[in-house]
Amino acid sequence: MRPAPPMAGTDSWCRSTNSSTSRQCTPCRVGNVRLLEGVRLLRRGACSTQHFEDLCALGRTFQDASKCGLGQSSPNAFLSIAEHFRGELLGRHGAT
Repeated sequence: MRPAPPMAGTDSWCRSTNSSTSRQCTPCRVGNVRLLEGVRLLRRGACSTQHFEDLCALGRTFQDASKCGLGQSSPNAFLSIAEHFRGELLGRHGAT
């Protein structure tokens, strides 16, 4: 059995946190949706380098600004993969 590509797992995590959030604070309500959209763009190879950088900044921002533990931890999967697989993500997914 082949391991799932990193972004597939991140997509799953983002969908899960997006459906689990209470939506009471803006970072969770908006940030999780935007992060999921960005992960899907990356998976399709349609995410520019600038958008990738913006997603990383968004993730760090809503880690700091969220009121709950879910909001503070929801961008962790994306940020970890972005940090450790940046070159692969930007190269393989055709980011410009």
